Amino acid sequence: MSKELMEIGGFITSGAEIVNHDNSLSGNGTVESPLGVDSDYIVVTQETVGTYNVGGSDTAISGNFSKEGYKPIAWKVTFSFAGVINFNEETTTVSNNTLHLGGYAHTLTGNYSNISFKIFITWCRL
Repeated sequence: MSKELMEIGGFITSGAEIVNHDNSLSGNGTVESPLGVDSDYIVVTQETVGTYNVGGSDTAISGNFSKEGYKPIAWKVTFSFAGVINFNEETTTVSNNTLHLGGYAHTLTGNYSNISFKIFITWCRL
């Protein structure tokens, strides 16, 4: 029984298998065209939620975010303050490929002005 020899990536091999992949990968698996994830399949954006004054009572933080042709799959809210601010996003939902951010922020002590809230969103192409 003989096996066909072929060159792959500068190496001689026998019995190499052909690899099939779905359309979420680019390339054909050769040195000239390596397999890789389509760069537009997953994207991350940074969005501005807003600027808020945060004190001892709950301050509502909210925003709606969408990206044409994508659905949100993960997100992280950040804010421009090094002190103690508690933030929860208990009313956040996703519907119709739109992220509806909803939550509350408050401090344990003091009042802080002009706290900028941003959100990083990971999107997956539909």
